[in-house]
Amino acid sequence: MKCNNSILGFISGIAAGAVLGILFAPDKGSETRKKIKTKGSDLSSDVKSKLDGIASKFSSQVDSAKDKVESFKEKGEQAFADGKSTISQINKDIVEKR
Repeated sequence: MKCNNSILGFISGIAAGAVLGILFAPDKGSETRKKIKTKGSDLSSDVKSKLDGIASKFSSQVDSAKDKVESFKEKGEQAFADGKSTISQINKDIVEKR
């Protein structure tokens, strides 16, 4: 989470610097507004792509965790079906089969 906060802070700093740079540039007001709009649009698309990447990574990690849980469940069910009725024996077998 600390990494995400650092990235967000970095992006915010870039945005603030860009806006201040445009505001103090010697252009007409209409051109400055166009530049701010363009920069804002660019920044918005950059943030959106970063968030999409984070969401995709999170989704793949959730899917991986689901697969692992399902695998452990199947191993436990199989061990129970094989007649190994004690929980400690089932846990031991699951750990050994990893």
